[in-house]
Amino acid sequence: MSAGRPDTASKYAAEGTAAHEIGALCLAKNIDADAFIGTTIEADGYEFLVDLDMAGHIQTYIDNVRTIVGQDPANPCDLLVEQTVDFSSAIGQPNSTGTSDAVIISQCGRYLTVVDLKYGQGVKVYAEDNEQLMLYALGALDSFAMLGEFEQVLMVIDQPRLGHHDFVTMDVVDLRAFAATAKAGAERAADAIALHAAGLTPEELLVNGYLVTGEKQCRFCDAKAVCPALAASVAGAILNDDAKGDIDTLVDFAEDAIAEATATVHTNEPLSLGRKMAMVDLVEIWCKAVRAAVESDLINGVPVEGWKLVEGKRGARQWVDKREAEAVLKSMRLPVDVMYDLSLISPTSADKLAKAGTIGPRQWPKLKAMITQSPGKPHVAPAGDPRGELASSSTLVDIDDDPNTETQAHPFR
Repeated sequence: MSAGRPDTASKYAAEGTAAHEIGALCLAKNIDADAFIGTTIEADGYEFLVDLDMAGHIQTYIDNVRTIVGQDPANPCDLLVEQTVDFSSAIGQPNSTGTSDAVIISQCGRYLTVVDLKYGQGVKVYAEDNEQLMLYALGALDSFAMLGEFEQVLMVIDQPRLGHHDFVTMDVVDLRAFAATAKAGAERAADAIALHAAGLTPEELLVNGYLVTGEKQCRFCDAKAVCPALAASVAGAILNDDAKGDIDTLVDFAEDAIAEATATVHTNEPLSLGRKMAMVDLVEIWCKAVRAAVESDLINGVPVEGWKLVEGKRGARQWVDKREAEAVLKSMRLPVDVMYDLSLISPTSADKLAKAGTIGPRQWPKLKAMITQSPGKPHVAPAGDPRGELASSSTLVDIDDDPNTETQAHPFR
């Protein structure tokens, strides 16, 4: 369905590719990211100038990997960078591979670590139940089985631009159990591909239950505008408050409410897209209204099945006492052009200087103690979101720091 559709790969994705390239080079050559400051990196047709900000985030990832590798001198580890992992045998499908940003193997042959760098800052990614990481772990287990009888695998997500470092440990037995589930899913996907190749249209795949919509799978899909399942989901949600999104409901609305539109959807005719475009404003209005109503109910203590309040994105860091922070910076004898950017540098800028070594490790704690940060505003999230639930009160204050931003100890220590 995506064949022939415009590729929606964005500049943000290309920036992530550039960051991955720098991180891989630094780990492979044992250098730091500041060596690339001032250079231009090309990725997916875009060019990126590596500045202090970008180098600082990449260095955070590099430091975290190096910490895992060298934290236990009694149990040395080997580091493999940009390692191709093949999980074909685990899921029963040939040519099923991926590239793990870092694979770390303990020389004792008991522990294995896979690390995934996420350079984006739009959506926080977690290690728990992360299928991509689990598939990479299965591939790494198969690839390096000759090196030992592995007992556990540590799976790590590094998302430095969100200050997010998350990990989960799984026993190999549990990973093998996941492989059985993944294998069944892979077989179903292969069946859908075979049916499509045999001539089944997207509408027929929908009727047979092979097209299933969802925020996660639809977000980056290039076929969103021409997908009959997504169109049916939207129509069903708008036209029937009782629609549960099950396949029978989707099929009913695909046949009734949008039959004419979906009849030509796979041909990409302008008329079909034009009719859908006429619905866009109404759909967006409905979406915003639903979101606002759910948020209002949850804030006022009215439960909404399947949803809860969590802390949203926090405010920018700022100095507790700007004059006091300025005095401390002056005592460090920093150059004026380093200390000021039209006004006193922000806590974020000071943090970058600390990471670059301009502010020494003994000096930084004095400034860090002067930094405060306002809590994030209430934000509606699925009940399964790993963030803690907020109290249903209009006076949401004194929210504890997000535990996911704290430095976590490696469980293999």
